[in-house]
Amino acid sequence: MVAKEFTGLANGKKPVKRADLGRNVLTLEDLSEKYHFQQKSPSKYHEKIKSYAKKECQEFSCPNFLTSVVPILGWLPKYSLKTDLVNDLVSGFTVAIMHIPQGMAYGLLAGVDPVVGIYTAFFPVLIYVLLGTMPHVSMGTFAVISIMVSKPVMELGADPLAGPGNLEAGQPVYSRIQVAAAVTFCVGLVQFLAGLGRLGFLSMVLTDTLVSAFTVGASFHVITSQIKHILGVSITRQSGPGNLPLTYIEIGKNIATTNLFTLGIS
Repeated sequence: MVAKEFTGLANGKKPVKRADLGRNVLTLEDLSEKYHFQQKSPSKYHEKIKSYAKKECQEFSCPNFLTSVVPILGWLPKYSLKTDLVNDLVSGFTVAIMHIPQGMAYGLLAGVDPVVGIYTAFFPVLIYVLLGTMPHVSMGTFAVISIMVSKPVMELGADPLAGPGNLEAGQPVYSRIQVAAAVTFCVGLVQFLAGLGRLGFLSMVLTDTLVSAFTVGASFHVITSQIKHILGVSITRQSGPGNLPLTYIEIGKNIATTNLFTLGIS
């Protein structure tokens, strides 16, 4: 039985609340000796791997594995044309209309032709129909990915407006669409292998603070990359550390050449 008492009232001090549990505090050795408690020895890594592999082999099911890799095999037989088709068509056309200007803008942000941005809004959806697990998501590129792709595109891809005389001798000539295709192919291959290995749990390592900081930093890069288009000025592309302040310095130097019609429409 727990007994409570207050001390310190006679001295004018703040009362201290104590609790008597009616037993002695036990250490781990005392607990083991009195109640015959035995702590399990930590398992070795190869034993854990062996136990996990054995459990997975016992619970393995070929149909479940196929439906997890290709989810359309699971939901397509249950799809109701009568109740779902009209709703899906309406939502699909709505999202498609939104993706047209959005894809063109992201194409310019990635340093390629605007029509390429529309392609990136069209083809991923066809793949997601087979491999996707979320029926309400709108697939496509976004600003952060476009900025990350634009870096190798601008560094390795040849400027389509530059003539042959402006290219350095011995420099390999790659079009910007070739560089973008190579980058997306390599990233897609890595993501495909990660999907087969079920490595999605690694996203739990990324804390909310890290994701928020990355998002805020990317927003500054997005805004900075669009200011020259809003003002209609031509500036030298900056790269490396400190490219953001250097970009604003270049914009300040060319602010007098602002196109008022472009600024008004923007």
